[in-house]
Parts: sequence; structure tokens; C-alpha cells
Amino acid sequence: MNIFYYSILLIVLLLLSFISFFHDNIFSYSESKNVTYKFEPYLRINGTDFYDLENKNQLQLEEFSLATWFRTKQNNFNEPAHIVNKGGFNNDKFGKNMNYGVWMNIDGTITGGFESQSGENFEILSQKKYNDGKWHYVIVSYSSTVLRMYIDGQQIGIIQINEKPDITGNQPVRLGANSLDLDKFFKGEIDEVRIWNRGLTVNEINEIYDNKDFNFTGQVEYLNFGKNTMNSSSEIINNNSNITNGTKDIQTTTKPPAVVFVILLSEDTLEKIQTTTKPPIVETLSPNQAITQVPSSNNPSFIDNAIHWIDNAKASFIINTNN
Repeated sequence: MNIFYYSILLIVLLLLSFISFFHDNIFSYSESKNVTYKFEPYLRINGTDFYDLENKNQLQLEEFSLATWFRTKQNNFNEPAHIVNKGGFNNDKFGKNMNYGVWMNIDGTITGGFESQSGENFEILSQKKYNDGKWHYVIVSYSSTVLRMYIDGQQIGIIQINEKPDITGNQPVRLGANSLDLDKFFKGEIDEVRIWNRGLTVNEINEIYDNKDFNFTGQVEYLNFGKNTMNSSSEIINNNSNITNGTKDIQTTTKPPAVVFVILLSEDTLEKIQTTTKPPIVETLSPNQAITQVPSSNNPSFIDNAIHWIDNAKASFIINTNN
């Protein structure tokens, strides 16, 4: 094998090292799927008001998932404070039970669950307190026989159940107060309320927390408190509750464009390479033959790089740095 070929090979290897350094340091990026989330606009509840969605058949659910952001510094509780609920507290009669809900207890912990038609409670209680003035995201999900609750991506609890929620009540879905009676007020902010008519799977819940990726199958209600949600006749804002100004935004990190380097060889150079006694990386192609990749077994150092030959006159080393 002659010296000329070794020289060409050395030049290419040095070029590849330069490309790797150049790409890693100049075009550095993250492939993380984490997102930046801006919470505005959101619903602010002052502790004496509430927000209603009027009852309709699609909100009376034997299986459900309820998800919402919430934030509060409320600490002067004398009773639980409802964040989102349908059916409410205070009565265990048929049609007066909670279909689904999530609320804050007087010690700042969170409970989520439902009541059966007989008035039996099925609930999951957090150990941690969440009245710390920070945003938290809670999901309560019931699928056939399993009740789950997650807060900030952590599973709070899971229980097996052989009962169904009481879906016979005509109470509204209420944010910020008891759905059955005007008490148990929440003081703070609520945002991005979603309701599904099915229990979310563990994988779906993980996708929400990890990638902000929602499966909309079965989603029957979504409140983001933007302008598009305020014109429905089924939505009632009571007293002094208000929607903040601003916009929501989910921003993901994207890759930069692919960086391509091309080396053109003259006909004389190509002829010299092709006449080398034992060419380890060159395939001779006819003018009409399709472009093919040089087998990696001939030269392991080029496994991750595409080497293409273009007709009999010229050749190009094309290196895609976004492999």
C-alpha cells in the first residue's frame, strides 16, 4: 500500500477529529425532553369565591382522571379546602356523594378520591404538606378497580376498590369550594384542569410528568383559563374570582441543523486512489450505479460516517454530524 493513500487517510482522520470537536463545542445542545412551563394565565381564588362548570352527562363518570395545577399559602384552615370536585361533602345520601375530587386538608396535606352511592369514602392521603406557596401538579385516577394519586411525579398511593363512584348527582364541577354546599373554600391559584372519562395508565401519567405529553383520548374537559375557555355558557365565574393576564408557553430544546462537510477530489487524485494495490475503502461504481455506503468491515474507523462516490469523475466524503 503506497504512501499516497496513507496521506489521504491521515487527512480524513484528522478532519473527523476536528469535526467532532467543532460540533461538540460550537453546536452543543441538550436532547432532554424537559420543558419550561409558564403558568399564566391561571384562576385566582380569594377564599370566598369559586368557579363552576355546570353539570352534564359527560362529567358524570364511573371511571375518571382528574389533573390540575394548584398553588397556595393557605394555613388558617378550620375545614378542608376543595381545589376541584364534583359532588362535594356534607351528605351521604344517594346522589349527594362526591363523584371525584381533590382537596387540601387543614394540615396542608392533599387528599383525592370519590364516594360510592352508599356514602363510603375511597381516598388517598398524602403525607407531605403542599401549602408552601409553590406550584404543584396532582393527578387522581380511577380505572375500574384501582385508585391512584400522583403529586409532582411521585406516586402518593394506590388502592384496590370494588365500588363505583356515585354518578347520580347533578352538582357542578366546582373549583375553589365544596360542590354540594357553599363552604370549604380554597384560597390560591388553580390552573390547567383536565378531566378524562377513564383512568390513565401508569405510562400515560409518567409521560405527563416527564415529557408534558398528554393522551387526549377520553378527555372531556380542559380549562387553561385563556380567552378560548371563557365564552362557554356552561362556565360560571362567581364573585371576585379572576383570570390573570398573560400567556402559556411550552418550550422544548431542539437540535441544530445537520452540519455537512464535503471534500471533493480531482480526477487525477481519484485515479491514483483507484489504482492503489489494495484499496481498503474504495468501491468503483459505474456512472449510473446508485450511491452506496462503503462496507464498515473494510475500515472500522469509518463506521459512523457515510462515504459516497459520485460518478467516475468526482468523489465526496460526506460527514453528517447529527448521526
